[in-house]
Amino acid sequence: MKTLKLFLTVLFLLVSAAPSWAGWGIIDDYEGETLGLIHGQTAANGQVWNIDSGTQPYLEVAVEDSSQVFESLPSTPKYGFGQLPLATTIAEGTTATLYYRIKLIDATADAATAYIIGGYDGTDTGHYSKTAVIAFVNNNDGTGCAFAYSTVAGDELAIQLGQWYEAWIYINLTDADPDNYYFEAYIDGPGLSGQTLLTSNGGADTYQLLRNYTPGQGIVAFSFYKSSATVPAQGFFMDDAYIDLNGKNLTSAYNWLALAHDPTPADGAEDVPQNTTLSWYTGLADINDPNSWATSGITHHHVYMSNGDPDDPNVYYKTTIAAGAQTGSWPPPTMPLDSVYSWRVDEGFNSNPGDPGVLTGQLWTFDVVHSVPTIVEQPERVVADVGSNPQFHVGAINPLTGDTTGLSYKWYNATTGLPLNDGAEFSNTTTDTLTVLDAQVGDDMYLFCRVTMVTGSSDTDTVTLGVKDRLTYWTFDAAQYSGAAHADEEGYQAAIPHVTGTATFTTGADGTADGALIVDADNWCTAGSFVPEEYTGEMSLSLWVNWNGPGEPAATQYMISKRKADGSSHFHCGGLSSTSGAFKIRTSLTGDYTVTPGLTAGAWNHVVFTVANYDGGAKRVRIYLNGLGELDATTFLFGNFPDAVITIGSLDDAGVYPLNGAVDDVAIYNYALTPTEVATLYSSINGPYCLEYPPFDYDQSCVVDLADFAIFAAQWLDCNIFPTCITTVP
Repeated sequence: MKTLKLFLTVLFLLVSAAPSWAGWGIIDDYEGETLGLIHGQTAANGQVWNIDSGTQPYLEVAVEDSSQVFESLPSTPKYGFGQLPLATTIAEGTTATLYYRIKLIDATADAATAYIIGGYDGTDTGHYSKTAVIAFVNNNDGTGCAFAYSTVAGDELAIQLGQWYEAWIYINLTDADPDNYYFEAYIDGPGLSGQTLLTSNGGADTYQLLRNYTPGQGIVAFSFYKSSATVPAQGFFMDDAYIDLNGKNLTSAYNWLALAHDPTPADGAEDVPQNTTLSWYTGLADINDPNSWATSGITHHHVYMSNGDPDDPNVYYKTTIAAGAQTGSWPPPTMPLDSVYSWRVDEGFNSNPGDPGVLTGQLWTFDVVHSVPTIVEQPERVVADVGSNPQFHVGAINPLTGDTTGLSYKWYNATTGLPLNDGAEFSNTTTDTLTVLDAQVGDDMYLFCRVTMVTGSSDTDTVTLGVKDRLTYWTFDAAQYSGAAHADEEGYQAAIPHVTGTATFTTGADGTADGALIVDADNWCTAGSFVPEEYTGEMSLSLWVNWNGPGEPAATQYMISKRKADGSSHFHCGGLSSTSGAFKIRTSLTGDYTVTPGLTAGAWNHVVFTVANYDGGAKRVRIYLNGLGELDATTFLFGNFPDAVITIGSLDDAGVYPLNGAVDDVAIYNYALTPTEVATLYSSINGPYCLEYPPFDYDQSCVVDLADFAIFAAQWLDCNIFPTCITTVP
């Protein structure tokens, strides 16, 4: 009875803990049994038949009973292949997934490509489709290699020697025409992010899987074919071949063989104590639940570690530890301050770290405790209002004590390198929080904090203080034109006409006679290469535009830009080319942010572009037209060309695509105007306007009053209910 109870308990545990590889059917694990797989027409004892070299077939590597793998020898210059057709047919009209693990072991400069999969027609000689293969491609440099889907140049993914990779081949036989069968290839392993699709499926003819397919013969799981009769093939190990006959399955088929995982110190850890013992959850611990045992044949842990030199990323074999517990540990020698280490643990099936069946671990890194303060909170850029008292804060710890003991602080002007001192402009310059006193226009600056302890110091990132300012303002009145320049009311940067002395003017947006510049091929302007967002990260462009339309013939036109003639754009605004008046802002790093319908031809339009800090490098761009917000996006990026010249009335500093119309009151700000500030600019010229019609404003007067009530009362008790009020549906 006890035996029966024990049996039932074990059975229950096996059933209730269904592994994540459920659904996979094993083809071969290379442990000396074929398991439904025909290794070759005439081979025996698990050998794979080599058509040209019966005396030296490809062999399984009998390292140990629990860790045999298939080896494709790189040293045999023979033209041959071994076929592994499935005993179970992948039926036409269905899909399936082939899976295997593979590790490259040779990349000599003269090695030939080794093809991994192709079609098989069931004959003694076999057939393969060279246009539809998964191949290990040697890059002929002695070290490089790639996993490739097809033999098309560039259709490949760089991989490393000596590392195990998982590969999935999804086969689709659902098309009525076998010539249209296709497959997709995926691979995952060290240095790759997730299951990587090497290329999209090839469709009808490019990547046929079954060039010589005979119905009923099944599909070949793996063919090993060397592309040259005179040079060695790319050498590799292969293990754990599985198949799922029920569609696409990109899950791991060997999760039950867990890698070493969950290390201490954690990957990327900093300020690790010098005498730390390295520990990890072993392959005997379930990778999904470290407190549960995994079904695994792992017997030893092989520990590798670098020498602590950050310039030498290589890891070196250190020791082998017998397995037997869910966790493992190894105390390395005391590690020097400021050293940087990489380490890994390989899980093996015997005491030999060179076993080709070893499960190579992930590479983990950590920094040993530093001799300088650790900056844990960087100061952040501040965009300050005039008259405010902006602050900058730094967070740091003494890595030797784990707190702020022994730390001192000093803030500096990053441009001059000189320290800031307490006084009328600054306070708390020797603390972790600097205060700028009574910020004024022109107080923009770069600054940083130096944090010091007995053994050394650390500098924070350089950050900026930007005080909100209207940087430039060109009225473009005739009275402000000297013939050689249009004056800037802010006194910062005049607007220089392309051809001096030829400017013509028209009535401005506010009705001022000769108060606006007519733009033509001679009268677009440049205004220097200053960077509006330099200190704040933000910018606003405001201008009035009287557009004459797309022209005859229609041509693209721009309003204001910071763009070079070679197309290097920090930003450019315009793109007017149709009667709709649609316009946009764009940079060399972003697509179009377009407002349509846009400008009204023959009338003054107020246009504002604002760019605000949002998330990291991404900015929030808003576009306003005649006081109303028309576009709001949070993915804007300035271009990488701050040295481009600002132009008014054209696309770039060569005068391409000039505006067909006039401009007035052009201003550039170093911060993002608020909707209220934009509304104020518009209404100061155009007068009061309706931001949004309120509910029940039937006469569109922008106010709900008695006139709206009269309209409502006139329709009192009107009814459209069928059949109560109307008897015939219109």
